[in-house]
Amino acid sequence: MNARLEKLKIVLGTFAIEGTERNFSGDKVREIHANRGIEFKVIIDHIAQSAKTLDMPLEFQRGDGKIFSISEFQDFVIHRGNWGASVFLGSLKVQAGFVPSLNQGFVLIEEEESGAARSWDVWVEPFLSEPSFVEAWVSDAEYDYWQNASDPLEFEAAGKSVDQLPLVSNGLPAPLDQMIVDTSSNPGRWIMRDGYIEAVGSTMWLGEKFFECVGKEGNGTGLDDDVLSISSPKHGILKIENKSGPFINVESSTIQNYLRSALYN
Repeated sequence: MNARLEKLKIVLGTFAIEGTERNFSGDKVREIHANRGIEFKVIIDHIAQSAKTLDMPLEFQRGDGKIFSISEFQDFVIHRGNWGASVFLGSLKVQAGFVPSLNQGFVLIEEEESGAARSWDVWVEPFLSEPSFVEAWVSDAEYDYWQNASDPLEFEAAGKSVDQLPLVSNGLPAPLDQMIVDTSSNPGRWIMRDGYIEAVGSTMWLGEKFFECVGKEGNGTGLDDDVLSISSPKHGILKIENKSGPFINVESSTIQNYLRSALYN
């Protein structure tokens, strides 16, 4: 059996920017209406802080082999205006970006070798103090992938049958219409929402912005502490851990469905 790989997804909110752009003479050029989130420089600083805490190399490597120091990569991303493709930090793959239409940004850290992250708490900790922090969760990479895969060609390429899976139309007009795998009832599904992502993980960190988005109290009241470990590592942050360990298959669907219902319904 292959060693299992995990990944951490961090969701950060954006905030509206309203103002007026003027030229050097003071004349109004245009009204500004935009969403802005945490700066890439800050994201990279936080990642570097965690890497240093774990005594990991402080350099990023692109897929083409080019190596950047922390400051070089910050300059590269700022000049480019976006993160671009994933980069490697040791045996971790790192990506960050923004989804302005849904008022959120994200940081994704994925293991390339089992146990490469060492401590997910260390990676998420710097982000917990950010006013824009919404949520973060740890998932099993393979389980997460197949719980959210919908294209039958993906299953065929991996030698997996879709014969026993529910299918649904992709809703596109002909000739683009086709049947796809219906993931809407999968316990490990995730759904993009305005300002947050509806997801469950075996370990989750939820901030005040998360509870504002879902309209819930952020004190963990009502969560079953017989199956969940509930703590507050920092003011305004609720940490939830499944006492039975990672979600790696649908055998844990009962606790996954319970957690989803408790957080989002």
